[in-house]
Amino acid sequence: MKIAIIIPNIIDSTPYVKNFTDVFDRIGAEYEFICWNRNELKIVSKEKEKKYVFNHPGPESNSLWRKMYDYWLFSRFVIKCLSNTQYDYLTVHTIVCGFFLNNFLKNNFEGRYVFDIRDYSPITPFINKQIEKLIYNSSFSVISSNGYKKWLPQKYDYILGHNVRKKLIENSINDQRDDDILPLFDEIRILTIGQIRDFESNSRIIDSFGNKNKIKLIFAGSGLEKEKLEKFSKERYSNIYFTGRYQKNEEKKIVENSDFINIVLPSSSLFRTQMSNRFYLSLVSRKPMIVNSESIQAGFVKKYKLGIVVNSTDDIYDKLTEYIREFDKNVFDNGCEEMIAKIFQDINNFEGEIIKRFV
Repeated sequence: MKIAIIIPNIIDSTPYVKNFTDVFDRIGAEYEFICWNRNELKIVSKEKEKKYVFNHPGPESNSLWRKMYDYWLFSRFVIKCLSNTQYDYLTVHTIVCGFFLNNFLKNNFEGRYVFDIRDYSPITPFINKQIEKLIYNSSFSVISSNGYKKWLPQKYDYILGHNVRKKLIENSINDQRDDDILPLFDEIRILTIGQIRDFESNSRIIDSFGNKNKIKLIFAGSGLEKEKLEKFSKERYSNIYFTGRYQKNEEKKIVENSDFINIVLPSSSLFRTQMSNRFYLSLVSRKPMIVNSESIQAGFVKKYKLGIVVNSTDDIYDKLTEYIREFDKNVFDNGCEEMIAKIFQDINNFEGEIIKRFV
């Protein structure tokens, strides 16, 4: 069986595809990537990766209409690749990518593609009928958060595909921890890691912890609002640090050197139903997280005692102080283990669905 994996980014920027390729490798399926180098990055060739790359600029800072045009260009490139090579099956990732390939998929790959929905797109309300056709004509559809069921068609079954690799969850389950060691919280390091996109939510965190005693607020990564937030911080506070872009192999060490993970996100539709990559990083590294009450993650944090949930009117510093004062390591660790076990079961279900259809 030969599979094409269609992603509107470079492979290193779409770690979720590893959830598919890990299974493909296990069952001996041949696969190739059709991807888009939208940020004009230097791509390091890897021996196992067979790929067709669309080299065309498409930065996040572009207007919505320009982004749509760029996606349309990428879809033409994809169709050309699919027409020149015989594939048995496809995995199509993201709503916008699927939208521009809709007719081609219906005519050429009906019932032979997986539609993988990774996030909410601003154009979603305008293309609901096309999204439903993509779901109906797919072999099955994957969602990275059960929260997406709130805005997706209700009459279909979806497979939950978490934004975390199985081996990370397995390593976390097998990790032996010393239950006698308690976090000291002498100097509290609060980490925001990954894409730095939203000014409002991040500036709220900065104002909450700026110049507070024994607190360091660290932003690791890059994004649209990084420079603006860095300037905002330097003008007001001395305990805010921006460390810039990092390599994937550096991520674990960065997280281990923190005490809390910040996942306070905007309350828009784009973020309310989304499971953040930071949520999984917090879990597997056993770092309490700070989340806003509007997000789907708040329900898990409350249920499994994974950290702090803040409302729009809360003083986040006061809630952090209270949490540290009442922190119970056993309760926290038990909650992490329960949540991780749930995710592990979901991943096994996801892999079972792939094997059922691809073997």
